[in-house]
Amino acid sequence: MPSPPAEPGYKWVWHEDHWDKVAVKSTERKLQNTVPTVAMPKPAFPSVDPKEDPVKAAYKRLEYISNNRNQWGNFSPKALELMDELTPLPELSSSEDGDCGEGIRFPLDELSKLKDPRSAELLVAYQMDSGISGNPPDDALVAMGPAAVPALIARLDDASGDTRLFTPLYLLPQIVAEHRSELGGIVQHIIIPKIEAIAAYEGIGGNADRNRQYALRSLEAILRKTGPFSKR
Repeated sequence: MPSPPAEPGYKWVWHEDHWDKVAVKSTERKLQNTVPTVAMPKPAFPSVDPKEDPVKAAYKRLEYISNNRNQWGNFSPKALELMDELTPLPELSSSEDGDCGEGIRFPLDELSKLKDPRSAELLVAYQMDSGISGNPPDDALVAMGPAAVPALIARLDDASGDTRLFTPLYLLPQIVAEHRSELGGIVQHIIIPKIEAIAAYEGIGGNADRNRQYALRSLEAILRKTGPFSKR
């Protein structure tokens, strides 16, 4: 005899010559509704020749990460739409329609929620160049892990003090703390030397003193493996 139609929260159990309707336990329902998660495969970094210059090898690994960001996050068609909507960036001295950027914050937060690795450069640009910043882009960049590192490292090349470098100096220690083994020589041969150059810069640019302070705190966090430092 076939079982009666299924009912939410119940299951049919055959008992000798008839079907009994039995309530499904909450734990059993959770198991039935659980979607198995598929672990992302570990990145297949190119092999390194032991005789290869370690700095060259570090840049090769950085290039690999930049070209294979899908290994650290999911690509979303919606992200491309939002990135198009958020481009170009508003000028630092302006606000969108006089609303202090409120017309931009919603799509910016939506883009941040997607954590699409392709949006790393745009999120960094909003944090540093638009005057419209916040926690969602920072959280998204940290969640992207190594996929966000190329965009953050690129902003460390300007030690002139013309640009406030808080974003890369604050976020890189957090990513390094979680993904040091994946980043490999990138930490020792690219990130640390670039931050050291900012800490040693003796110019008088508008943000030079502040950048030096951030750089010193960033170095301490990376070398002591403490993760983020205080924003104060």
